Amino acid sequence: MTKWNVHIIFIFLFSLSGNVIIGQQDTTVLQEASVVESRASQFAVGSQVQKIDSTRLANYQGQNLSDVLRSESGIYIKYYSPGNLASTSSRGANASQTALTWNGFNINSPLNGIFDLSLFPLTAFDEVSVQPGASSALWGSGAIGGSIHLNHKPQFKDQGTATISFNAGSFGFHQENISLGWSNKKTSHRLSLINQFAKNDFTYTNPFDQQEDTQRNNQISTLGLLSENYIRLTKKDLLSLNVWLQTTECQIPLAIYETAITQQDDDVLRLTSEWMHSFKKSELKVRGAWF
Repeated sequence: MTKWNVHIIFIFLFSLSGNVIIGQQDTTVLQEASVVESRASQFAVGSQVQKIDSTRLANYQGQNLSDVLRSESGIYIKYYSPGNLASTSSRGANASQTALTWNGFNINSPLNGIFDLSLFPLTAFDEVSVQPGASSALWGSGAIGGSIHLNHKPQFKDQGTATISFNAGSFGFHQENISLGWSNKKTSHRLSLINQFAKNDFTYTNPFDQQEDTQRNNQISTLGLLSENYIRLTKKDLLSLNVWLQTTECQIPLAIYETAITQQDDDVLRLTSEWMHSFKKSELKVRGAWF
């Protein structure tokens, strides 16, 4: 008799417990996810945009843009020596037929239409995208070979970061990079400093007299500063201001029996700014740049 009563009580408690569980369902609130399509992908019908993210770029700290493109992309890089001219050849097109953009602005040289990849350090870039083919003509009427995009990605988190790297090599080469970042829920800032020097006084055998000579007038030095600043004015308004300062002194190496001493100086000042307002199903962007 006692056993039967215990059995009834057990079933009753089980049913009551089940009713309680059904009545106390929890609601889980998921974080908002934004899916944004870039112009490079939207107009790349029949072609693929290759993205080299910050994780892969971390393996090339202390190097320049030509080093990562030579290893990570299908673009052929015409490379002469460390610190000297490095240009592209994409799908048979020359460097002037390949567009290079920074924050969406074309930064090819207005004088000859090309760019020197050795002048672009990787310290301050979060992502490098490569788009081969004529669909990249969106970035300029002559960009039929492809395009290369240098992008920044702000981090609106309560954090601070500091990165210091030093590289050294033969023939007097050394490079120092310092990157400082700080951000919160409304602002994101990063400051990067780059210093590079190479004497490039290597030896070679003169093909005429078979004597060992030392390469002269082949020194290069670069000093650069990049500043990225993003401010959330409201939940729907984002303001950005980016500054790129860089000076490079590159000696032109002498050919055999050449006596004229030549040097090329590149001084760069690039400013970009953008205000973006987000609507429910669209975005409005007002952008400006001064190079």
